[in-house]
Amino acid sequence: ARLYRRNYWDTQPIRAEVWVESDSLASFVHEITDDYGVPLFACRGQASKTYVYGAAQTAAAIGKPVVILYIGDWDPTGTAIDGSVAERLQRYGDGRVSLEVERIAVTATQVPGLIAAVHRLNHNDRNTARFLALCDRHGLPQAAVEAEALDPMELRRLVRHGIEGCILDRDAWSAMRAYEAQERGLLAGLAAGGAR
Repeated sequence: ARLYRRNYWDTQPIRAEVWVESDSLASFVHEITDDYGVPLFACRGQASKTYVYGAAQTAAAIGKPVVILYIGDWDPTGTAIDGSVAERLQRYGDGRVSLEVERIAVTATQVPGLIAAVHRLNHNDRNTARFLALCDRHGLPQAAVEAEALDPMELRRLVRHGIEGCILDRDAWSAMRAYEAQERGLLAGLAAGGAR
């Protein structure tokens, strides 16, 4: 009964997903994504073709526009992953995936508050020139910031806020949560009756 879930997103016009750059970031936000019934994907760097292909096929089969909330490092690779994932999701979805990617961390506006956590760049990364231009465009130091430098509570707040922004039909959302609570109660009652 405790584990029973309804798919809250069935009655929403869009579907939300959270993608993070690493498993450690996933561990920070898993509780939030689980509470909202949102799929959580850990890229582990540049996600493999198989990983992204599976996600694209799932999104295409569901047939709803997808909003991806992305958390990644502010460095050459981290700022390239969200664009790469978006491009490959659309390509592997054979044009059937309507997609919006929103970087919620680390963003250019968050970097100044994380200056104490900056570290040197890996200049061997093939994305370095693009990243340096990105820093210059935003008037930021040419340095990297890991997403883990953000306070875990702030990361959770950003994810919760991002997901809440994807709930477009509040009445349908509330109804699904209420049905789930009612059905959990029924299942708990059946389980208790069977235990006697």
